[in-house]
Order: sequence, then C-alpha cells, then structure tokens
Amino acid sequence: MEWIIIIVVISAIVGVAFAIGRVSSKLRSENPFNSTPRVPITQADIGEVVKLSGDLRYAKRTPLTAPLTGRPCAGYQVVVEELRSTGGSYLGWDTVVEEGEIIDFWIEDDTGEAFVQVDDPSVLLSLEKHFSSGTVEEITPDLKSFLAKHNIKHKGLLLEKDIHYAEGLLEQGEEIAVIGVLAKDPETNRLIVRASEEQPLLITNELKLIDG
Repeated sequence: MEWIIIIVVISAIVGVAFAIGRVSSKLRSENPFNSTPRVPITQADIGEVVKLSGDLRYAKRTPLTAPLTGRPCAGYQVVVEELRSTGGSYLGWDTVVEEGEIIDFWIEDDTGEAFVQVDDPSVLLSLEKHFSSGTVEEITPDLKSFLAKHNIKHKGLLLEKDIHYAEGLLEQGEEIAVIGVLAKDPETNRLIVRASEEQPLLITNELKLIDG
C-alpha cells in the first residue's frame, strides 16, 4: 500500500484542507503508532498523550464527498501522477495534484467514545482506490472534471496522457487509531482528542499500525 502524510495548511468552513507529501522511510520506521500503547477510551488519562483505537463515526449529518469515487467520508486524500516522457523514453511519474480534506468525527470502542477534533492533524493513510487513464483506459467524466478543476490537461497533442489516480478515505464504521492529548469538556463531560503545542494529532486507518 502507498502511504501519505497530510499536513494541515488552511482551515475551511466544512473541514480542514491539506497539502500532501510522501512519508519518508525514517518516519515509517519510527512511526509513533508502533511505540505508543493503545488504551481503552474510558481508561485513558485526561491531559495525557494517548493512543485510542476503535470505529469511526460521523460527527455531522452531512459528511464529506470523496472527489473520485463520490463516497461519503470523514476525510479523503487524492494523489494524481502523470507519466513523463521525452523522445520515446519514459522519465518517471510526476505528482501533479495532491488534495485532501478532513472533518471532526467520533471514535468509539467497547468502553465508550471520544470526539476527535481535527484542528491540526497529521494523517497516515493508505491509498486504496486506484484509477488509470491513457492510451488504453479512457478517462471517466469524474476524473476529467477533477483534472479540469485543477487546470490539468488530460490530453497530449494526439493521445490521452498516461495518468494515475489514487484516493484514500476515512469512512463510517472503519477501524482507525488516533494519537493526541485527551481532554474532557467541562459542560458536556464528553472526551475530546486533539493536538497540543507539543503533540500533533495523528490519525491512521492502517491495520498494522492500529494493532501495533
């Protein structure tokens, strides 16, 4: 599976938008999901950095819509790569579009639930949905619309360009893990997981990390 890390750059009314970059091998090998023990939600200590795992539940009636598959989700990432060539020689794949967005959600396990506040998250997700277009595969209307939104031309002088698309989602009922600082709302008593100045909010749907 491919990996991406998402670093928040701007806030939007409906969610948080992202700039996306590849995860380095060092980050993958030193991933905090592997070194932080998981604890049941209701047994986690307030004010401490905790790793929680459980099922994702939407916090809003209207979730996000993934741009390539049209599926509802609490977060998505899209990476678009174009095959570069010159004089009949292939030069490799260049990333031409990186886009992501995420909204607040709930995480719940057998003991209880916590609200995940995504003000400043870093997210490690696998890109599970893959699409291609080029001389053999014809580009779909949804992919064509997505490229037009980003001012990317899908045709060369004569033929369709070789383009690869990948999309990762955070979906309702999916098993996930989060690392962040646990707090309690004094008015509602609900548990909240969020970032602090010292601790970023980390989110993953990679099962190997969740079980680590």
